[in-house]
Amino acid sequence: MRIAMFTDTYYPTRDGVITSMTNTVKELRDMGHEVFIFAPEDVKRRMADEYNDDHVYLLKAREFYWYPQYRMAIFPTDLKRILSSLGVDIIHSHGIAFMGFKSMMQGRKLGIPVVLTFHTMVTEGLKYYFPIIPYELVEPLSNLYLRVFLQRSSAVITPSSPILKEIRKLAPNIKKGAIIPSGIDPERFHEGVDGSKVRMRLGLEDKTVFIYVGRMGEEKNLKLLIDALPLIIKERPDSVLVMVGDGPSRKKCMKYAEEVGVDDKIRFPGFVSDGEVAAFYSMADAFVFPSKFETQGLVALEAMAVGTPVAGIKYRAIPDFIEDGKNGYLFDDSPESCANAALKAADAPGSIIKAGIETAKHYSRRLCARRLLKLYEEVVEDYKMKGANGKS
Repeated sequence: MRIAMFTDTYYPTRDGVITSMTNTVKELRDMGHEVFIFAPEDVKRRMADEYNDDHVYLLKAREFYWYPQYRMAIFPTDLKRILSSLGVDIIHSHGIAFMGFKSMMQGRKLGIPVVLTFHTMVTEGLKYYFPIIPYELVEPLSNLYLRVFLQRSSAVITPSSPILKEIRKLAPNIKKGAIIPSGIDPERFHEGVDGSKVRMRLGLEDKTVFIYVGRMGEEKNLKLLIDALPLIIKERPDSVLVMVGDGPSRKKCMKYAEEVGVDDKIRFPGFVSDGEVAAFYSMADAFVFPSKFETQGLVALEAMAVGTPVAGIKYRAIPDFIEDGKNGYLFDDSPESCANAALKAADAPGSIIKAGIETAKHYSRRLCARRLLKLYEEVVEDYKMKGANGKS
């Protein structure tokens, strides 16, 4: 099958959407399918050659003023000619902004189906990254656009069941809904990864280490984690929090840590390469995830895969794979609850760790890619049948 992936975010930016899409692309290519990526160009030309091959098409773009890591492909491109020459069978959009809109238009022009993976709670994110217009005005307009987009897609994929339920409330007339999680790479994230060198490098050999890995944005609810840290330290004075990642709120988090008085108890190593992420998970005593914004929570599954106990917020997608006291721990949106669950995770027995590892195995990228391929085949067949019956 020949597949065109459209995405609003791409390297050198790092986020869950890019990780999910590139894992899927690698697996589909390994299975013998041709996958082409269409993404906004990096305006500052920082992209490594390894992410830019002859199957990657970068469209002229501009940076988004309030979030420069995000680029907007606002300029016209002869996509119809390119896609026609590639003989694409199906378009898979990983966003609903400029590239998502382009994917939908090209699907209609070429008469091929477009499926959408709903990775991000876009409407909620607007309050943080589109401050020029009051949110109470933006929300209904964005919901209207989102509803139309969802209902015009040949299929809507969500990474978890709670998100599909939310989607069906917003857009009850979607043509087909499917729950297909983003897959993790078992070759990178597995039991036995050695994190001792990372722990030594950070000078944390004799510490109890709690870790967060991910993009640092307002929507990630990271203040909760920093507010919980004094309570954790009260119970366990040797505790240190490592916040791995980068993003528009990194400096705010550092400043807030100073205000709370825990800046000497937090490490901000910044962006970590793909080759080191698993070791960072492994060196920690517990992974703590406070984000209420997640459609899946891929980083929590990666942590579980290497055998690091996880404490996650009891909201949206996280309880879809974490069962409190069975394969991890859940907490409410309060510093006290977060601290309590984090401490439990740091002392988790072997049975919890083993259950977490087994849970993660169900999310391997090969299994998820097979499910996705089955959906592609169903959608293409349905589309052909509707075309034969004179329906669009």
